[in-house]
Amino acid sequence: MEFDLKARLKFSDNLPQEADFELQKTIEAANNVLFIKGVPSNSVNEAGRIIEWHTNANELYIRIVSGRYTRSHEALLRFRKALGTIIGPKYRIGIRGYEIEEFTILIEAETPVHLKLPFVQEVSFENKVLKLKLLVSEQDVENQIPDEIVSFV
Repeated sequence: MEFDLKARLKFSDNLPQEADFELQKTIEAANNVLFIKGVPSNSVNEAGRIIEWHTNANELYIRIVSGRYTRSHEALLRFRKALGTIIGPKYRIGIRGYEIEEFTILIEAETPVHLKLPFVQEVSFENKVLKLKLLVSEQDVENQIPDEIVSFV
């Protein structure tokens, strides 16, 4: 099982250039500590990881990939909270929300599954892998809709 999430966090003001260093440190800490919490030691490679990020004005674009543990949408929520406690007090900037630009889930399956589920934009099956493209909002992620879809499939 693999999760791939691309999101855009929105801030209350433009991020200053000097905030990039704080962002880099926060991302490294998230990848090495925050996303590893609660993951069995033999499955650390399946925890969420931020593999891409960049800033533009008052937005932070991130891409999080994961396996079964600390799924990418859970990692996004953990990261948002941790980032708010660092960027907020130091730069007086708050996180206003986030948008999910693309969310793909790959699940190993023996046979193709033809489903019509809410929040599932596209379903494809190739080489024993079921690919789900989700169309979810901030509220859907916080209500754990991606987990419900995975458990249903």
